Amino acid sequence: MKIGEAQQHYSTQINELWNRKRELLAQKKEAQAHGGASQALLDELQAVSAEHEKMSAFMEEFTNYKTALQNIQAARQQGEAEAKSMQDLAKCMEISRRISNGDHVPPSDEEKLMNYSMELYLAAKNAGMLKQDKDSKDYDSLWEEEEGDTPPVEDNIDDTECTMEGPDLELV
Repeated sequence: MKIGEAQQHYSTQINELWNRKRELLAQKKEAQAHGGASQALLDELQAVSAEHEKMSAFMEEFTNYKTALQNIQAARQQGEAEAKSMQDLAKCMEISRRISNGDHVPPSDEEKLMNYSMELYLAAKNAGMLKQDKDSKDYDSLWEEEEGDTPPVEDNIDDTECTMEGPDLELV
């Protein structure tokens, strides 16, 4: 069962228990007004109350479980974004090194370096002007392989398989 389905299922169960508990409380109040409630009614009310408490405790655990999964997913996505940022930094440093050596890089890479850090770009260009010679190398873009990539699709926690099982309810 998926987490979204489980949450809906367990919410329905807890609502049914709550409604049954309210009905029994109303019956108890009415019976007390007419002389007293039967032992069967009191026993059923006590059993439904116990089941409702058990289900409420489970729903609290389930909510904590779902929140933990969401936090894990957010941390994973943040880690992926940080890794991408570090890859971009490494590429910018490599472009800066190449420019500083007087080598030629594609204009798109120079633009990426300018956008990343104008100071780093200017320092690399100034250093490169001092090293201009006929042995300079031509490099391909470091970002060419990524230009066609699509952004990652976000996972929906509700579509994740649920590994928690709800309590066994006797009255639902």
